[in-house]
Amino acid sequence: MGDAKMQSHMITASGDGSVPSHSIPDDRDKQILDSKILTVAEVASLLKVSKKTIYKLASYGKIPHKKIGNKLRFLLPEVITWMKGRDYV
Repeated sequence: MGDAKMQSHMITASGDGSVPSHSIPDDRDKQILDSKILTVAEVASLLKVSKKTIYKLASYGKIPHKKIGNKLRFLLPEVITWMKGRDYV
């Protein structure tokens, strides 16, 4: 499904109008590809805290995340923005 979905959002470009030389992702695909998707372990490592802390922050709605099935995923730009907005004591 991933390949078929990605291809359905692609624009083909060719130099002479014959066989497409490569595919160019549309804006939505580019935004997704530019955003690094992180796991709980990766966010914990990035923030230098335990995975348990990340799970707590997510369950309290304190850190931006997405739930995919029973897995938590984080977009790197959102985590960075969240960190920049935090007050430290």
